[in-house]
This record gives sequence, C-alpha cells and structure tokens, in this order.
Amino acid sequence: MKSNGWAMEVPFDNLRAIVAVDPGGVIGADGRIPWHFAEDLRHFRRLTVGHTVIMGRKTLQAIGRPLPERNNWVLSKTFPETSGLRVLRSLKNFLAALHAAADREKFWVMGGGEIYRQLLPWCVEVICTEIFTSHAGDTFWQMPNYFQRGDLLLRTDDFAIHTWHRSRPANGQKFSTHPCDSDLGCAV
Repeated sequence: MKSNGWAMEVPFDNLRAIVAVDPGGVIGADGRIPWHFAEDLRHFRRLTVGHTVIMGRKTLQAIGRPLPERNNWVLSKTFPETSGLRVLRSLKNFLAALHAAADREKFWVMGGGEIYRQLLPWCVEVICTEIFTSHAGDTFWQMPNYFQRGDLLLRTDDFAIHTWHRSRPANGQKFSTHPCDSDLGCAV
C-alpha cells in the first residue's frame, strides 16, 4: 500500500465526530434519522454553531440545505459546487484543508456512515448520543476500538450522551495512518 502522506503521531486536535446511535448500531433509515429528540438536537446545535460541520452528499441531501450559523463542508466526488458550501472532492483535499486550518477552528464530522468510517481515524473525540430504543435502519455505526468512553454529558429517559476519547498508543507506539492512499483509495 502506498503511503498517504498523512502519517502522524496524534489525530487532529480540532477534529471531532458527533453521532446518535441505537442499541443495534442504527444511525439512519432511508436517508433520515429514525428518531426525533428535541433535547438531543439542541445539544447538537450548541456544540456545532459557530464551527465547521463535515458531511457527505447523502447527509446534506437528507437535511435539504446547509446548516445555518455553521461552515458547511461536503466531502463528495459528485456534489455540485453550491453557494454556502465548501465541496471537497477527495479525502486528500479534505485533510489538506483541515491541516491548513490548524487549531484555529473546531470541526465536527456529522455523517453519514461512509464519512464516519473515513474520518474517524483522524478524530480526537466522539460525542455519542446513545438512544435507548431500537429502530429499523439501513445505515450503521460501530465505535472504533481506539476510542474509550468518557464523561456522561446528558441523560434523559430516551438517551444518554457520552464523550468518547481517542486512546493514546502504548509504549511509545504511534497512531497508524489511515488505510486510504493518496489517490483516494476509499470510496467517497
């Protein structure tokens, strides 16, 4: 496998993910979130307003518009250039843009499933809403084993929100690089 040129000892300190998941790993059904909890949506808004949100084409199309009061980045090979959005055509372009931003800005990965799979290796933290009831769905999530559960941020009768922090490598090891190569070996 070719080097992706992004080997690093730690993930990007300004890149986080935010997700809501049911007990079976469901995060979506037919392009939508299969539940609606106002308090969870308020929490999402509090965390992301004033920052950059990163999503895939399908997530943006499901929402129907860029999210207000946020910088909206879409990672897609096919989505057309659109006012109010920054469209990044490859993982390599995304990483270069993120690297150029340094620590001046906080970035939130907000889905969908494929975008999470590709970007989680560079996230330092995940804010995860754990829905207590099961739902039918077609898009799934699994927390990578390099994250460890942290603080409880909020609990209701319907869900709990926890932080998950990136584990530090043991014995001086380094974080591994992402499995994608510089020619965008992952499907975006």
